Amino acid sequence: MREDLEQLKQRIPLLEYLQRHHWTSSRVTAREEFVGLCPLHPDTRPSLYVNARKNLFYCHGCQRGGDLIRFVELSQHLSFRESLACLKQYLALSAESELLAKTTAFYQMLLHRDS
Repeated sequence: MREDLEQLKQRIPLLEYLQRHHWTSSRVTAREEFVGLCPLHPDTRPSLYVNARKNLFYCHGCQRGGDLIRFVELSQHLSFRESLACLKQYLALSAESELLAKTTAFYQMLLHRDS
């Protein structure tokens, strides 16, 4: 089970997940650290820090932090098991979307080639 959790977290980087959910950030330094408004509470100043290398977050406003699974728990108000199911569904939808994009690109190439 622990290995499955680590694989899930590696397959979905926290920063990528946040950005796909319209989180805007700015790089703090040359390191892999980003800051932006925290979606977990009303925020007027950037307080959510994400370390992309460690795949962790911490908010200085609400003092919450953790990994991707913890973020989904807090943001979606889900249990641990529900969060895992949500992330597995997210992976499936991402895979379907990627397949659709590749298929579309393939048929567009064929269409242009035959024109």
